[in-house]
Amino acid sequence: MHKDPELWTTRADFYKLDLETSSPLYVKLCQADSNGDCTFPAKVVLDDNLVYDDVAKLGIEYAVDTIRSVRMKVGSVYIWYEYIRQPCVEHSFYRDAKRLIQGETRGSSSSPEEKRASMCGNPSSEIATPMCSAAGWETTKRDGLILCNYQGERMSYDSASALCQANGLEQSYPWEVKTWKAGKCQHGIAQEEFRSWANRSCNLKVKVHFDTSQVALVHSPGADRSGKTTVENKVDIDTLNFFAVPWEGGLLLDASECLENDACVIHEEKYCICDTDTTESQVYSMSSQVTSIDQLMSELHTGAVDPSSFDGIYADLGSCNIAGVTVYSKTGGNCDNLLEDTIFAFEVNNKQFYLKNSKSVVTIQGSNFTFRNPVQFISLADPEVRDAYYETEEVLDSLFYDPSHAPFMSIRMIQRFGISNPSPGYIERVASAYKMGSYGQVGSGVYGDLSAMVAAILLDDESRALVLDTDQSHGALKEPLIKVTSLFRSMGLQYNMPNRVPTLVAMEPAIVSVMFV
Repeated sequence: MHKDPELWTTRADFYKLDLETSSPLYVKLCQADSNGDCTFPAKVVLDDNLVYDDVAKLGIEYAVDTIRSVRMKVGSVYIWYEYIRQPCVEHSFYRDAKRLIQGETRGSSSSPEEKRASMCGNPSSEIATPMCSAAGWETTKRDGLILCNYQGERMSYDSASALCQANGLEQSYPWEVKTWKAGKCQHGIAQEEFRSWANRSCNLKVKVHFDTSQVALVHSPGADRSGKTTVENKVDIDTLNFFAVPWEGGLLLDASECLENDACVIHEEKYCICDTDTTESQVYSMSSQVTSIDQLMSELHTGAVDPSSFDGIYADLGSCNIAGVTVYSKTGGNCDNLLEDTIFAFEVNNKQFYLKNSKSVVTIQGSNFTFRNPVQFISLADPEVRDAYYETEEVLDSLFYDPSHAPFMSIRMIQRFGISNPSPGYIERVASAYKMGSYGQVGSGVYGDLSAMVAAILLDDESRALVLDTDQSHGALKEPLIKVTSLFRSMGLQYNMPNRVPTLVAMEPAIVSVMFV
C-alpha cells in the first residue's frame, strides 16, 4: 500500500524502524501464544491506544511523525509489518505553504539549478524529508543533508526543522544537493515521490474556468537560485485538472472582474488565475444553534477521528439537547461555549460520523469571491495506493448512503420482480424496509438489507392484490425485442435454412409497429 522501493528493506546499511522486544507495539504485533512464542498474525488491528511508559517512550517509533513499516527481529529472522493508517483527507488550499524540492540541485555555486520541478506543500502535513545545512546557508555555498530516523520517513515542516536542529544544523534551501554526499537518508532522492522541505515560502493560486466556474490548483514556488521557475505539471499554470467547488453566495467570477483585480491575471483568454487566502473558523458558538443531525450534515464539512483516540483530551458533554448527537470538547468548552475543535458524533443509517465544528473557506484576494475549501484523499505531494483505496471506498459509501439510493434501488428491484410502474406508496414502503433493514420478521435491522427489501416487494398488497390484474397499467411491460420474440413464438415461426443464422437487422420498423398493436 506504500510505494517504498524494495531495496529500502533489503539493504543492510539503510536505516530501518526497528522495534525493541519491550515495545508495546512489538507486543501487540507479536501476539504471543500460551508458550510465549510470537504468532505474528497477517493482520493486526490497533483497536486501543498503546500505553508507553517512560522506558518505552525511548523507542524510535514513539518519536517519529509517521510509521510506514516496522522491523522486528526474532532470533536471526526479521519480520516486517506495514502500517496502514485510518482514512484521512487534506484540504486543497492551506496557509503558510512551503516549497518542496525533488532530486539534486546542480550547477555552479553562484547559480545552482534544481534538477527537477518544485511544488508547494502543507507544512502541517507529514509528506517530506528535512533538508539540512550548516548555518550561513542563505549567503554561502552549503551542501544539503537529508536526515531521517528510517529510510523513506515523512514528517511535517516543524519536525524537519527540529531534526535538523538536533543535529546542529538548520532547515534550509541549500545551494547544492548532491546524492553522493547528502547522507545515509538520501537513497531514492531521484524518485518522483521523494520530496524534501525547503526553507522557502510558496504561493497557492486558483485557476478559474470562465465557462464552467470550475477551478484548478496552481502552485507558484518562485524561481530557484539560478533564476529559473519550473513547476510540477499537475499544478503548473497550464494545468487542466479542473473540479467543481461550491461558490458561496452564488457569486461567479467573470472576465471583467478578473481584469479589475490586481491579484488576478487572465490566462489564454478563458481562465483567470488569482492569489488566494485561506481562513478557518468555527461554525457554532453554542449548542442551541443546532437543531438536528440534518443541519450538522449540511453545514459541517470537516471530519474528525473518534475523540476517544486522543487519550482523554476530549470530554464527553452528552447530547447538549441535540437529539441523537454526542458532543465532545477540549478543556474550556461546554454546551454554551463550543470550541472550533468541538466534535459532534452521531449515527446515520448505521454509519458513524464525527464532524468538527469548523469550516475552511478560500477567498480570491481583493474580492468577495469565496468557495468552500475542497478536500482530497490523495496527497498531491505524497500520493499513496492506500489513499486511492480509501477514496474509492468513500465514493461507494457516498452513493450507498445518499438519500436517493433507497428509492432508486426500490424502483429497479420492483421492476425486476414484475411490476414496471409501481405506485409512489409501494416504492416508499419498499425503500423504508431497505433503510430500516427489516420487514416484519425478515431482516437484520441493518441499513441496506436486501432480504428485507425483497420481503417488502413480495409481501406488499400491491404485489398480491388480484384486483390489480384487471388494471391494464399494472404488471410488467415487455422490452420490445422480447415482445417481438414472443410474437414469433406464438405464430410458430420456424427457420427452414438451419445453416443461416436469422437476424433482426432490419426489424426496427416492425418492432415499433408491434409495440403499438
